[in-house]
Amino acid sequence: MNTATERHREWAAANKDHLHEYRRMRRIANGEKIRAVAKAWFAANPDKTKEYSKRAYLKNRNKPWYKAAAARYREKHREQAREYQRAYFQRHKERVQERRIKYETNLKMELIAAYGGKCACPGCNESRWEFMTLDHIYGDGAEHKRRLKTSRMVYREVRKLGYPKDRYRLLCFNCNCCRGSMGYCPHEREVQHAHNP
Repeated sequence: MNTATERHREWAAANKDHLHEYRRMRRIANGEKIRAVAKAWFAANPDKTKEYSKRAYLKNRNKPWYKAAAARYREKHREQAREYQRAYFQRHKERVQERRIKYETNLKMELIAAYGGKCACPGCNESRWEFMTLDHIYGDGAEHKRRLKTSRMVYREVRKLGYPKDRYRLLCFNCNCCRGSMGYCPHEREVQHAHNP
């Protein structure tokens, strides 16, 4: 024999639309009371609230409706969010900086791998990742960085574009700086001289 709970589950499964509408109307009619009870429960159970929020975020963070709701919330509570971020940074400075360095390093390593892993200048065999930089083939790097403010934002935009090979390439810091200031790299001249003595 079915228990009352099982019968209720069966009824709920068979009447999903009706139940959804009933709950929606109940929320509308008793919104203030429901919010007050929820707020009191959240205050009394901070650990459970944090765990629930984390699970909900991980489950829904890539869904379009969640992104839209998060954007609306950020827009509506812009100052509050900034204040929270400032306070969080002050409390967890070292952890935030470690995460930032790790994120930026991973972003750069991804870019280096996408552009071949070594300096594209002929005659230069530099492949140490610490020396690698993104070169703008058409010389618009300064403008690009001015527009986006940081190297991290430039790398993110290049990744979003699919790492185009016709506009960007990987150069070591020496080759990139020399091209920017002198208009050429000595490695190129050495290679040309070796081929045409």
